[in-house]
Amino acid sequence: PFWLKGHLRSRPSAYSCRASCTSRRKACMVRLSSALRVGALILPSLIGGVCAHGAVLTASGAAVRRQDSGISEFINNLHVCILQPGQPGSPANVSLGIFGTLQLWKLCCKNTSIGGLDVKTTITNPGLDWAGDTNFDIKLDYFASQCHGHWTYKSSAVGNFSMKVGTAPDNDADPFAHIGLDLAGEPIHAGGDPYPWPGKVSDVSCKLNFDIESLLFEGSGSSILNALGGISKYVQGTLHLMFCAAVKDNLRQTLKVILPQARNFTASLISNIPGGLDPPSVPAGAGPTYDLRTSKPAKWVHSLLQQGLETGDLGRLVERVSNGKDSATMKLGETGLSVANISVPHPVNISVNVFAETAGLEGMHTIDQADLSVQDKGQLGLLLSQAHLNVSLGLRTLVRATEGSSDAGMDNVALEMFGQAIDSLLEKFSLRLALSDLHVAGQTGLLIDQNRLDYLDVGSSWYDPQCMPSMMQNASIMSMDVQVVVDEFTFVSAAETPTQLEADVARSVNNVLGYLNTPMMRPTVTRLVRAIAAGQARDMINNQLQALLVGTPNSTCTSEVGFGSWVAYDISGILGACACLAAVIVLVAWVWRRGTVGSNHPALRVAAFLAAAGLCFQMGGLLGWPFRAGIRTHDGSAVGEPGEDTIVYMYVLEVSDVIFKMPGVAAATTFGVLLSSTRMLAVVNIALCGLNAYLARFVRWSIALGGWGMIMPYMFAFTQIPSFYARIVQFGQVWIDMGVQINAAFYVVILGLYLCDGASLMVYSRCSAATAKAPQVAKRPPRFALLGLAAALAALLAAPWFTLWTHSYSGVVGTVIHYQNGGYTRPISIAMVLSHSQDWLLNPSELGIGIYIMQFIMVVHAVLAPVLHAVLALYVGITLRWQGPIEAVAAVQPARGGQISDAGSSASFLSTSAEAKVPFRRTGYLLVLARMWSGADAMAAAMVLIVPDLTAQLNFMSAQACDPMDPMLTQLHKGCNVLTSEFNGGLLVLFLAGLAVRIFAELCAHGPLRGSMHKPAREVSVSCPNVVP
Repeated sequence: PFWLKGHLRSRPSAYSCRASCTSRRKACMVRLSSALRVGALILPSLIGGVCAHGAVLTASGAAVRRQDSGISEFINNLHVCILQPGQPGSPANVSLGIFGTLQLWKLCCKNTSIGGLDVKTTITNPGLDWAGDTNFDIKLDYFASQCHGHWTYKSSAVGNFSMKVGTAPDNDADPFAHIGLDLAGEPIHAGGDPYPWPGKVSDVSCKLNFDIESLLFEGSGSSILNALGGISKYVQGTLHLMFCAAVKDNLRQTLKVILPQARNFTASLISNIPGGLDPPSVPAGAGPTYDLRTSKPAKWVHSLLQQGLETGDLGRLVERVSNGKDSATMKLGETGLSVANISVPHPVNISVNVFAETAGLEGMHTIDQADLSVQDKGQLGLLLSQAHLNVSLGLRTLVRATEGSSDAGMDNVALEMFGQAIDSLLEKFSLRLALSDLHVAGQTGLLIDQNRLDYLDVGSSWYDPQCMPSMMQNASIMSMDVQVVVDEFTFVSAAETPTQLEADVARSVNNVLGYLNTPMMRPTVTRLVRAIAAGQARDMINNQLQALLVGTPNSTCTSEVGFGSWVAYDISGILGACACLAAVIVLVAWVWRRGTVGSNHPALRVAAFLAAAGLCFQMGGLLGWPFRAGIRTHDGSAVGEPGEDTIVYMYVLEVSDVIFKMPGVAAATTFGVLLSSTRMLAVVNIALCGLNAYLARFVRWSIALGGWGMIMPYMFAFTQIPSFYARIVQFGQVWIDMGVQINAAFYVVILGLYLCDGASLMVYSRCSAATAKAPQVAKRPPRFALLGLAAALAALLAAPWFTLWTHSYSGVVGTVIHYQNGGYTRPISIAMVLSHSQDWLLNPSELGIGIYIMQFIMVVHAVLAPVLHAVLALYVGITLRWQGPIEAVAAVQPARGGQISDAGSSASFLSTSAEAKVPFRRTGYLLVLARMWSGADAMAAAMVLIVPDLTAQLNFMSAQACDPMDPMLTQLHKGCNVLTSEFNGGLLVLFLAGLAVRIFAELCAHGPLRGSMHKPAREVSVSCPNVVP
């Protein structure tokens, strides 16, 4: 921003002043220092006191300064002009004794500095039921200023004058100003007890002491005045009397208005502490109300607080949050909450608006008792007990000068300039209360619509602020009873770089507040705090609640369940179950008739049914919401019981979110689904239409890459479960955690994929025979392939402990979520995922097997299958290398492009005859199975696309909670719930090791043994003559 570095020294026109302060409002904004808070009574009184004697205040300049300047610079830049009694422009008479009368027309001062402000309070003559007489002693040690004006002497001599006034800045000199204010105490009677409070002004004293260090007259006849000895004393004495009289008179008039107002306001509060309100009523036409007595969350909060107090975890968490200071601060909205509006009508109309910007607590770890209990169907009870607590309230004041003050005698230009200057002044300070023996008890009425709660709980709209009215029927704070002793009431300036003057002001304010801290005033302050909590504070909270409940009509808030369809999910599941049943019936029938001559071998038909079932299960599972984010509350406080869990879902998945915000996830999962789905369709086609060379080759290669069709399970196992889990708060055996929950639809997808694998293996022999080339000789595996396979095997054995990638959590919400466990960074490895998987995230149907299924997927496909594949290939390779090549009989080349003939698929190039034993038959089958399930390289490659998109996933998972915080977060330049990921070398090692095993196994085992994994066609034809191989 552009800041004016100078300030106006000459008097501008009214138009230019208005234009300057209007066009550069930010430049003219001046933060009022803490001194003006005490000066809310004194400074207007001093200025207005002169006005009360007929002076006219005009603005001859604007006090423009930088925002980080203190009050000293502000006062130094002030340029104030005062006109004397009578009509504007009339002179003030200074008697010069025998030399006549000197008339001073206008007095303007600038370059002002003050220092040594001190305020003390003493109580005298205390009685049994009143506060006694209170004396406020206000002292200002140092004052200096440069002034100028017009003069007239004996009607003929006129001109200008300038003078320098001030006091010596040393402790031995008399103070510049010494003002005494005596207030008589008058008790306020409430409940039969007297409560001391100042009632009226009994005396005001004033003494000024400043010297005119230099006085110079200019103009015609000025030589006479300059030569006249002692003229400075005459002018000085006149100013002393004028200002003291003004201060005394104005303080009396101002306090005559303020003290009764303060007394009446205080009496209205402490005389009648409000009682409790009636329970909130159910609106007309509302549905049934949720019974809080059956509420698990309410019971969980009760258990959490009790466990936190019993174990001390609550105090330790508070101490950690406050960095050992036991304090926490909360911002109260963007502009703060309005807490007071004070009007001072004399001598200038001034309105003071007080806003609470922050609220803080200190000493929270000393909580003795805290509880939330259900008292009735729609009522909750709150209880807090604490031995010591400090409360702070950050305040901001906005001061305005308004029209309507006839006493000040301001002209329009002066009033406008004065109002703009005061309106620009902002002061920030905080009030701190030291409390002891704090006991808070409250009742809250909470009415929740049972039907809307059940309906919205299906989706995610229940916690959307726009949809809260559809669930909340009514809510209010019924009562709030605060029993507390106010030990100390202090003022703390919020100035960033306080000057000595600002420190003096803060000390002086605390001296004034010391009056409220005296033992005699303590009962009044204590009862006042109780009255405000029971009345104004309670009503302010209720107004906020009602404003929250007035929102969007219920009809616009529907339960959002995202992409998918329960109908499609159910239909697909039924069709898949029927196909599985048909496969079982075919197998049973074949077993029943297997001894009958001419019975058909059921392999192709069973494969077709299984492939169809797998396709139905996979597609249906994808439509059935395979995962959702959820929050779990666990209550294990009951001794000897396993604990009770309650899960609430947070968000739903939309296809548009995945496609546009997570393109890597969309691409990887689409590839895996298409690969497995097309393999199922190819198996069904082979069973129905016969063996085709192209289909056979596709099935053989898709089985070899079977691990790449499992990308979606890899995504769930290695990203959704470990990336988003967090235990937010835990006290003893009670905690709340969150994560992505794997639903039953995911296991349906897994079932479909494994059915696809089973169906594929049932046709693999035929597909392999159909694509085998003859004659072939199994060559010895090359040495580099065996060495590479051994090295890849070693890497795979160590890979589970390598860090694959690292997550880092930040942002306002992210910090809160991961604060207690301190897990702002999370290294992800296979071993970490296996050991830290939460069973509640994997058991949506409470079957207790989800954790084992997920661990089976991770262990088998990422570790066991690749290692077994490498071991078997190394065994075959070493055996072939040791025994030498295996001769194969001639085999007929398969027909090109069409149906495979019986002859073309009737010989194995590793067989010497149709009836001969095929070498490595069982090992070969294990090799094919291990390669099909081996997914280390596929998982690593997919994670390169998936992991970077987890940031976007967390963003739209947190959108409903974070969107309302966007304005505040933008100002703070912070994120809400931020996840950043960084790949580590372990992922590259895993990918290269898995890919190396796949390549070297082909050279060492699969290539030499290809064609041995099926029975010769002649053998098959003998047993099942009606089956086409």
